[in-house]
Amino acid sequence: MVSSGGFGAAAPCGLADEELLAWVVTGEALLRCAEGIVVEAAGELAERSKREHGDDRLTVKHGCADVVSLISGLTGVSKKTAAARVKLGMAVRSSMSVVGLVNESNFPSVQEALREGRLGVDSAQVITRMLGDSARRVGFGADLHECERMLVLAADPRADVGLSLSADQVAVMVAQWQGHLDPDGAEPTARELEEKRGLWLRQQVDGTFKVGGLLTAVQGAKWQAIAQTILSPRLPTFTSDENADYTDDDTGDDTDDEVSPVLADSRTREQLLVDGFTAYIDRVAGLPGMPVLCGARPTINVHVTLEDVVDGRGVGWVDGVDQPVPVATVEQLLCHGDVIATVMREGRVLQHGKTKRLFTPAQNRALAARDGGCVWPGCGRPPSWCETHHVLDWRDKGYLPGRTDVDNGVLLCHFHHSNVHKSRWKLVMITGAPHIVPPPEIDWTQTPRPCTQRRTAGHDLRRSA
Repeated sequence: MVSSGGFGAAAPCGLADEELLAWVVTGEALLRCAEGIVVEAAGELAERSKREHGDDRLTVKHGCADVVSLISGLTGVSKKTAAARVKLGMAVRSSMSVVGLVNESNFPSVQEALREGRLGVDSAQVITRMLGDSARRVGFGADLHECERMLVLAADPRADVGLSLSADQVAVMVAQWQGHLDPDGAEPTARELEEKRGLWLRQQVDGTFKVGGLLTAVQGAKWQAIAQTILSPRLPTFTSDENADYTDDDTGDDTDDEVSPVLADSRTREQLLVDGFTAYIDRVAGLPGMPVLCGARPTINVHVTLEDVVDGRGVGWVDGVDQPVPVATVEQLLCHGDVIATVMREGRVLQHGKTKRLFTPAQNRALAARDGGCVWPGCGRPPSWCETHHVLDWRDKGYLPGRTDVDNGVLLCHFHHSNVHKSRWKLVMITGAPHIVPPPEIDWTQTPRPCTQRRTAGHDLRRSA
């Protein structure tokens, strides 16, 4: 039995595992009983607050505009919760006929299970909503009531049917049975859902874009498949090792032990998805047969002043975006991608046109062979997902302005390319191979560390030994 005092202030932490599980089950059983009471009461309140009762409506007597406001004011629950209770209560409510006979509920099994505390509100809402949709086409017949009874039994935690189904699992089962109850209704429903499909892209005040929309089942499956390729298998998480010993005494056949994982990929699941889908768009936009604008693939127009580009500070502007972007972002765009740059000074256009600093397809193939993918330690993105980065850009005195060759390029995925331009991590080339230099707070010696996925790395080490 559960005492009126409940757990007490700190009781759960002192319970054994089995006792805690028992408390959870018992507490949920009590909650189901209480929910059954408030749901039926909400349905009756709604019935007595109908307009047909005129000034005798309960809402009018208590000075409330509607039954949801009345329940919210009486109980302190949110209007959303109150509305859900009213909807479910009206769905399962029994009524009294004018001759004093009881009109049975449209969902008698759900009503009985709620009264007896055998069914939670979540499952009851799923059953009444989804079966109610079917009933509008086929009516409340014997088949539908049998389906309702079986669903209630499956969701009843006290029934001798093994583990009960959760509300989510009940929804899946109802969807399967709906096809049997209404075999002719699947196609109209599919057409209705297809008409609802859509995608929108809205710019926010801060310059970011909010994306939303609705996909059909087939479209959603395709998007989900792409999302799974982005997230699974998940790339390993790497953290800096302050005590790592970077010596050349390894005699193995690869460089994995030589290259210490130096930067954790802290992106969330959502951030990985948006970066991955953007990379898909970048790749697909350049394929033959894709839509073009004015005869060219989608191109970004960037505006920046000469002083900001040379100093590496300030901001640039991208057509179609109201807010400025950092010069580091401009530099990343100029490194890789179809960009038309407009460089200005004192209000005059000094240069306008497509950047000439892009690597050629042949050079990109050479970089792919050398680097094997994103060179950042711990990143497994293949060459097809990578962008080309100039280790020394055109402002550096070590290279002639605009010079682009393989010895000055590396492959980086979009995330790490952006990180190089915005953070204090640096890339350098030593004997034609990329090396990474952590910031002083990570490695005060500023020792360059080799970073590559190329298959010949182990062979190169053996030759140099």
